[in-house]
Amino acid sequence: MKLSSNFNPIWSDKMADRLTQLQDAVTQMSDYFCNSIGILQQNQTTETKEGGGESSTNNATLFASLISQTATDIETLIESLPDQEYTPEKQEETLKNLVAENQVSGEKLRQVINEAESMLKQVRLINKTISDHQHKLTN
Repeated sequence: MKLSSNFNPIWSDKMADRLTQLQDAVTQMSDYFCNSIGILQQNQTTETKEGGGESSTNNATLFASLISQTATDIETLIESLPDQEYTPEKQEETLKNLVAENQVSGEKLRQVINEAESMLKQVRLINKTISDHQHKLTN
């Protein structure tokens, strides 16, 4: 898979959620368009045969309202997306910072592990001492 130059591996959950919502809204908009065209075609054939028009007007109003609302939702979602301010250089800098933070965290983890191992040795020594004293008392 080839990534575009605007690929940002450091997406937040909110960003992914907004993109999913945007995809869903675009899919919903295409459904509305397809359904409205189908209803218009169906009404066109029935209107010419029967001369009715009230249901087609109601359907047209309904789909116009749905399409308009979905278009507004899509616009709002697009405006809520972050700007494409991540250049490849900025991404590289962000990744370097993350690597540096990871190294610092790794060093802190090693220190904590060393302290824990030292404490474990002390606890084992104390347990052995207690065990030896109990053994002497029972003999």
